[in-house]
Amino acid sequence: MGMSMHCLAVKPADDNYCRKAAAYHACESARIPIPRELVDFFEGGEPDPTGTTTSLDDRKHESCAAFERDAQQGFEVDITKLPPGTRFVRFYCSW
Repeated sequence: MGMSMHCLAVKPADDNYCRKAAAYHACESARIPIPRELVDFFEGGEPDPTGTTTSLDDRKHESCAAFERDAQQGFEVDITKLPPGTRFVRFYCSW
């Protein structure tokens, strides 16, 4: 099993995001298909309670580049190039 690293920009949930998350959860509760607009808005995943997330992984956004030196490997984030409204940067590993 391999491990992969990820980096996300997180923008706090605004009114529009909260309304769409509520609609998403209402569809789930009613056991009806999630409308394509909501699937696209949440990028195929479930709503994140923190807010809008944008992948910064290498080659997906100009603010993030792969970092490698000696026995180190990771991401380097240019904070001046983060998407507008970003409040948090989330780094995580998944297996």
